[in-house]
Amino acid sequence: MIETASQTDALPGTGEERAPATPFHFEAEAGPELFAGAGSTPPSDARLNPAYFERIPLLEITEATLARGRLLHPEYYQKHGKFFIAEAGTYRGRGLLSVLEVAKKVNTNVYVYALDSFEGLPPLSARDSETAPENASYRKRTLFADVTEREVHAYIGPAHKPNYELVKGFFCDTLPTLPKIKYLMAIIDCDLYSSHMDCMEYFYNRLLPGGVMFFDDYHSSHYPMAKIAVDEFLASRPEKLMHVGYGTPKGNNVKTYIVKS
Repeated sequence: MIETASQTDALPGTGEERAPATPFHFEAEAGPELFAGAGSTPPSDARLNPAYFERIPLLEITEATLARGRLLHPEYYQKHGKFFIAEAGTYRGRGLLSVLEVAKKVNTNVYVYALDSFEGLPPLSARDSETAPENASYRKRTLFADVTEREVHAYIGPAHKPNYELVKGFFCDTLPTLPKIKYLMAIIDCDLYSSHMDCMEYFYNRLLPGGVMFFDDYHSSHYPMAKIAVDEFLASRPEKLMHVGYGTPKGNNVKTYIVKS
């Protein structure tokens, strides 16, 4: 069963009613720097950037997840002094900076493992080749290989240096090297079927109860294999897939997530 989260539904992952529809407050507070990314120029108004409405769901779900984590896991937070978050698919660092800024605004310490090959997408697996659109550009050339670790570090800035690290390499190689910890949130933004499966299989049992697995590409028409992977993975699991979108919710403006049982 699929449920839909909207601006007037219950707070994600809780039974508490949310106030009637009002603009999410980060819409006003989040600066344009959150929506540009390493190697690109921020627009004068964040809402001029096509990524704007794609980013708002991540901001809101991150804030809700951090609040829920403080409520459900005060002893864990006190013991470690932070919550751990993973991001699979950092690219230019827009999502990473968004998460770090939200955590700062709500006064919750986090440490983010930000994973990316910095060499672009891996070669297509057999399943990816079967499901990729015939005219997909990534059939002919490597995408997302146009940014460096140095550029992402510069974009994130020195103030956040104690709260994240970049983990370079393909997920199948780097996931086993991560420390044996529990995560409050795993952000899956990796486009391909094989990459989604690698990440979901790794992080699902490593999420704290009430933690979130956030899927960036579920509604992407360019990467239909993302939806296939998520649906297959969740078919045998109890969590319900939630959908959230802002502006005019359509296409990849709508993001999805689960709250771990």
